[in-house]
Amino acid sequence: MIYYLVNREYSNTMTSFLSSWGRNLKSIIEVIPYEKIFTRRFLLPGTYIFADIERLNPADAELAAIIWDALRSRWGEEIIILNHPTRSMRRFELLRNLYETGINFHNVYMLTNGEMPERYPVFLRNSNDHGGATSSLLYSLKELKDIIARMDDQGKSREDKLIVEFCNTSDADGLFKKKSSFFINGRIIHRHIFCGKNWQLKKPEIINLPMIKDELAFIESHEHEMALKEIFNLARIDYGRIDYGIKDGKVQVWEINTNPGVAGLVRSSVQDRREEVHRAFVVQVEEAFTHIENITGIVGRIENPACEITGSRKRKKLKKRFKRAFRDSFMPFMARSRSYVRLQFGELEKHLFTGKK
Repeated sequence: MIYYLVNREYSNTMTSFLSSWGRNLKSIIEVIPYEKIFTRRFLLPGTYIFADIERLNPADAELAAIIWDALRSRWGEEIIILNHPTRSMRRFELLRNLYETGINFHNVYMLTNGEMPERYPVFLRNSNDHGGATSSLLYSLKELKDIIARMDDQGKSREDKLIVEFCNTSDADGLFKKKSSFFINGRIIHRHIFCGKNWQLKKPEIINLPMIKDELAFIESHEHEMALKEIFNLARIDYGRIDYGIKDGKVQVWEINTNPGVAGLVRSSVQDRREEVHRAFVVQVEEAFTHIENITGIVGRIENPACEITGSRKRKKLKKRFKRAFRDSFMPFMARSRSYVRLQFGELEKHLFTGKK
């Protein structure tokens, strides 16, 4: 069995695949929200994929790491565990390392650490989501400072913002091609090529027969396989999808998504034209998932160490909630009661010691 761990809000990346193109895998992949795995009393042997780790807050990432360590301690290398919740690199660490090792031509900066870009244009984006750029291209330090000032005026947080140097990967015709490839336990599986005039591509803008043929050839090839494996190994990520372009013959990485959409329902005639591309990809993905699920001869279970921690957290929250409710409900009444008692005592004292009524 493959246990796919994910934040509940973003579980559709896998569930939509299992309900459409991935129906053959439905019996061997169980999608479990982190909120649920944290409260399970026991853990069973199997393949565990810690997906969506970039969206885990620090406390939940540490809790997931406790589960990871418990699984490895009990079953060792007998089971496959993909992605460590705290050791795998997030976006800033990855992109900075790729720049410093000479793989990427473009650098990245945290908005709050005081560094300013060495070259322009740049753009802003969030550090952990996959929504893409949050600004247009900014061509000078003044433009960058102006947009930061607007963020401050609007009360927007700067804590999770990155400044990314723009890397122009367009060809002689001004076309950009964003390539994406999956990595599943050491195996590279090419996914697609999005082509268009825009420097940021969330979907294909140009879909024609030559492009579809290019995508099919890409999926069947081993293009840049060694370079991509090197990058995943550097990132300490065992499962995910890398998005990249090519400049001067070299891979230029935009991000690695540890909870990528696999292949969802076809919702438009445009996507339907690429059905052959999806099918060629799914054949390889099915093979990869089936291979890592094939575990035999392992029995037993272990207690989930995260369960007790989660229970303790819940008890503390309930205790705080009860105290707050008690204070809000009864303290005003008790305060009034104390005032009444003080008033009555004052009247009694006056009567006893002064003889006044």
